[in-house]
Amino acid sequence: MFTVKNTNMPVRYSSITTIEKLYKETIEYVDNGEVKRKYTVFAKCSDGHTRRCHLSRYQGNIKEFAHRLYNAMQNNSSVRFLSYGGFSPMTWFGEFELVSEYEPNEIDLALQEAFKDLAEQA
Repeated sequence: MFTVKNTNMPVRYSSITTIEKLYKETIEYVDNGEVKRKYTVFAKCSDGHTRRCHLSRYQGNIKEFAHRLYNAMQNNSSVRFLSYGGFSPMTWFGEFELVSEYEPNEIDLALQEAFKDLAEQA
């Protein structure tokens, strides 16, 4: 899970893609005299989008999350990114899921049916 301010918004899903490259950004800041760090992970994807995740908002095991992300990139696995709080999944993600095969949605099925009818008429 991922911490967001607008919890009433639904989870949004990205299109299916693969991760081409991962990199991170570290921001150092001073809080009450103590130097702290915030990390952001960037995932450059095959669909042309670079998505980011602020790890300070991730509520699970960050090390396990980073390993899963790295393994998905190394294995060239198909993934779908999840974005919380109404944010765009083309830019932000708080989690991702592996997609083993193409899963048609309602629009895909309707288009397949429409084109099937057109092919039968020809």
